[in-house]
Amino acid sequence: MLSFEDYKKISKQAKYHDSPMLSFTGGEPLLDPRLEDIIRLFDTRSMLVSITTNGTLLTFERARRLKLIGVDGFMISLDGSNSQANDMIRGDGVFESVINAIQIAKGLGFFVMIIHTLTHLSIKNNNFNGILNLAQKLDIPLHVSLVSPVGNLANMDLLDDYILSNEDILYLEDCQKKYPFLRRDLDGNYFQRGCPAGVERFVISPYGDVMPCTKIQASFGNIKDEPMIDIRNRMINTKIFDNYPLLCLAAEDDNFLNVYMPRTFNRKDLPIDYNDYFKGSL
Repeated sequence: MLSFEDYKKISKQAKYHDSPMLSFTGGEPLLDPRLEDIIRLFDTRSMLVSITTNGTLLTFERARRLKLIGVDGFMISLDGSNSQANDMIRGDGVFESVINAIQIAKGLGFFVMIIHTLTHLSIKNNNFNGILNLAQKLDIPLHVSLVSPVGNLANMDLLDDYILSNEDILYLEDCQKKYPFLRRDLDGNYFQRGCPAGVERFVISPYGDVMPCTKIQASFGNIKDEPMIDIRNRMINTKIFDNYPLLCLAAEDDNFLNVYMPRTFNRKDLPIDYNDYFKGSL
């Protein structure tokens, strides 16, 4: 895994290239006992720093310490609008912990956002509507990330129940017109709307592999072996990531879903080399 010295190198590169935003995600980043020391390596005065968390470990004291070292906001995961809907997925008591974490973070002046993985099933059973109403009641933004066949869903047979249909996408667009606090994974870019994978954003795994996003398990290089700007430029020069596509490739593009995503199914050595992931199209 990345050592503390590796994170020092990343922080220096981020400062040199004026990286505007740093986000710690997981798994669960609050489980890492080094997290606060790692954050201190970065120039938090010149970049936005956020943490994506399930909220269960965000105590008042922990949040206060994170505020003092420059964390700006929290993306707090939620799968249901009440205890019954959320905790059947996340575990007993998690919904209550999420609400408590939101209240703590808001009280300390953090920017707080609910993040929800949107599925066909979530729309069909009205769970998504419930989360919209909850976000409105809590007066915080709701960010939706479209589900993809990765992790426990890395199986094409599950697509009909989970991957959004064209009707679902249209419904999401209508909801965005109705609820101004609702945003999706195309809306948070610096330059223009569209998929930011590989152009404005990339992900560094705990082992140093650099990927376009968490859903596209293709390594374009390792931060331990070469500068991150060289790896990022390699992504930009890959045709598929050079033009802000107006859809999530790993969730909405039929060709991407059927050709590329299955190449990581049943693999234990993730991420795979980008040349293998995009074989035949580079």
